[in-house]
Amino acid sequence: QFELAQSYLNEAAALTGLGAYEDSMAALENARQIFIDEENETWQIYTDLEKATVLYRRKKYRASEKLATTCADRLRLLRLPVKEALALTIAARSALADYRALDTRDHLRQALAIAQQVDVPLLSYQANYLKGQLAASQGDRIHALAAFDAAIRELERLQGQTMVEFRADFLADKNEIYSHAVPETLKLRCLMLSVPSHARCWPCCLIILI
Repeated sequence: QFELAQSYLNEAAALTGLGAYEDSMAALENARQIFIDEENETWQIYTDLEKATVLYRRKKYRASEKLATTCADRLRLLRLPVKEALALTIAARSALADYRALDTRDHLRQALAIAQQVDVPLLSYQANYLKGQLAASQGDRIHALAAFDAAIRELERLQGQTMVEFRADFLADKNEIYSHAVPETLKLRCLMLSVPSHARCWPCCLIILI
């Protein structure tokens, strides 16, 4: 039965990629029911995390955040910090899409704290990227650039641990970060041109990061 549930999860992932969200949710429900029957709480939570991702894709941001936060709380009790941080990044992404900066910042603070403890580049990359997007959305270009730079460094660490055939995806991810960082750099440069030269020195160092 566990293998059948896994096949439902794989099916759901494929359907989500195709944008067939209703079918994806149905597959996830099938998988979750099997995990319930087997009293496998951990995989019930993992399935709910997949649901939270589908809800995000469907632009149901509040529902996605609520489910992801619930998953994070349950994973904390089970002492699964990596999955907890992943749940928090999903919650942060949903809160950011819903224009709720305070909730986004709170989720990211917790996720980054865990990422530093467990030293998992994937978690640090995702959390810093979202942190940069949050700062950029609030016009805080200096902190946005610093966060984007941190995300790129973590992405490069992750790339170094990955087989060559998968590295094209990391290049695409890096290009996506640059697509957010470069406009912020240009805005910051224009802003600094209106400031006396002695006040420009340290922000200019951040521009070099890009």
